[in-house]
Amino acid sequence: MDNTAVTELEKKYGFLKELQDANFLMLCELDRICRKCGIKYYLLAGTLLGAVRHGDFIPWDDDVDVVFPRKDYMRFLKVFPRYASSRYSLVKVEQYPQFRSFINRIVDNDMEMELTTELDDFYGQRFSHPSIDLFIFDNAPENMALVSFRLKLIYGLALSRCGAIVDNQKNLINKIAVHTLALIGKLFPIQFLYRSYDRVCRITNKKNEGSESWFISNDQLKPMYWAKLYKKEWFARPASVKLRGREFPAAADADAMLKLIYKDYMSIPPADKQVPEHFKGIKRKKD
Repeated sequence: MDNTAVTELEKKYGFLKELQDANFLMLCELDRICRKCGIKYYLLAGTLLGAVRHGDFIPWDDDVDVVFPRKDYMRFLKVFPRYASSRYSLVKVEQYPQFRSFINRIVDNDMEMELTTELDDFYGQRFSHPSIDLFIFDNAPENMALVSFRLKLIYGLALSRCGAIVDNQKNLINKIAVHTLALIGKLFPIQFLYRSYDRVCRITNKKNEGSESWFISNDQLKPMYWAKLYKKEWFARPASVKLRGREFPAAADADAMLKLIYKDYMSIPPADKQVPEHFKGIKRKKD
């Protein structure tokens, strides 16, 4: 990406530098804890793409994505509160009656952001901070379609507690199904739906320990990520990529992983797609 384009982004989204600086410190804190405790994790999605393509975050990216094998993920949830700086908090989805996703997150309490949506009050400002999304690698089943269907069903029911249903379905029948599930979901306590989703993932993971692939079980059902199979051989040996000159764990075959998600991942998207997804400014930061 040429310097002129970067300069234009800085003019339009001047807050991104401070935000990405904060995201880098938060990622370093996560990395420190994982190294201390021998926990495996890997850069994922846009964070991995940024490291490979830019040696930094993608210039317009405004969050961080990492993924853990299930066993390491469970350990991380236990040790993070013990070893993390007080600046950071672990936000668990089951702590809240409002639903947005099944993704637990690390947030930076020293900075509050202005969201691109108007749902801040509905969610109690818990999405108003710089964050790291914590994704889970579970062992992939032979019948991925069946497991995907069960998880999508629970996700649809959970939308009953969502501030606004993100309906990106183009098929009319799918649109009707999404809104019908959201209505039926009101009959179930949200904690029951959280437990049900987690139970399906855990059972699937345990039953398929011999699987040659992982799938990300708690993603947002985006077609780019959902039900994709990540071969374990891509992670068979320790590997890393540099982001801002610091080494972070990554798939040994990062090329195969990025092609799976983005296909032609080295191509820079057009200018109208170079937009922060979650934030449009900084509300408050600690001095």
